[in-house]
Amino acid sequence: MLRRGLASRRFTAAWAALSAAAFVAGAIAAETGSSAPPGSSSDEQSATVGFELGSSERFRQLNRANGSLTTTADQVYEGQRSAKATYDGGGSNGYARGLFHVAWDEGDTVTYGAAFYFPSGFRDSMQGPVSLMRWDNWPSNSGGGDIGGLIILQADERIHLVQGGYDRGYEGDLLDLPLTEGRWVHLEVRQRLDTGANALTELYVDGQLVQSSTAPNMSGRRIERLRFGLVSMAAGAQLDPLTLYFDRVSHGTTLHGPR
Repeated sequence: MLRRGLASRRFTAAWAALSAAAFVAGAIAAETGSSAPPGSSSDEQSATVGFELGSSERFRQLNRANGSLTTTADQVYEGQRSAKATYDGGGSNGYARGLFHVAWDEGDTVTYGAAFYFPSGFRDSMQGPVSLMRWDNWPSNSGGGDIGGLIILQADERIHLVQGGYDRGYEGDLLDLPLTEGRWVHLEVRQRLDTGANALTELYVDGQLVQSSTAPNMSGRRIERLRFGLVSMAAGAQLDPLTLYFDRVSHGTTLHGPR
């Protein structure tokens, strides 16, 4: 297991190049979406979502713009179906994502994760960062809100676990790992949320703890939303289409683990 501090040498150049406007513009536009189908639970302290036909497990909301979010049997992690998130390309803001409402405060220990499949050639199609799992507090703070979660940086083609703000950009690079194409990988994060010395962030890959950090991992304000999928990309820079698959989405207070 690798223990990390606040900014890896690999990340430094990419970090400096990422202004808040460059990546966040696509994230804060069009913050509305369609409600999830009937059967969505009002209790979102924890959830595990699959994509089998007839399943009662649901996101609270689905957001799609210049892309699509469907279920498919093309690539399957468990069961018979997974979610397919697609951005159509062209440079306009776009996303294909599912959303939960949460209420995470400083001192809470929380988990969130999903299995992802990146088709061969995904990294070559990236023309900017792509967010995979992101928490925020947009409802209360809008463009001044906080963000955190997993993002792929095109600059180094690695998946980074970050925290920061919509108007501040990414302020902390907590952990990172290589992007793997052509096979499923289950990524799960456990965080003890804190602005100081009590913070803990752990990253699990296929059920194994691979990295941890004790750097501060939130601002102190309540976290209100959690999103999965093709959460956002580099609007204005991303001209090529993008497709990824995801499954076994979860959040809660204990690790859910892989299949």
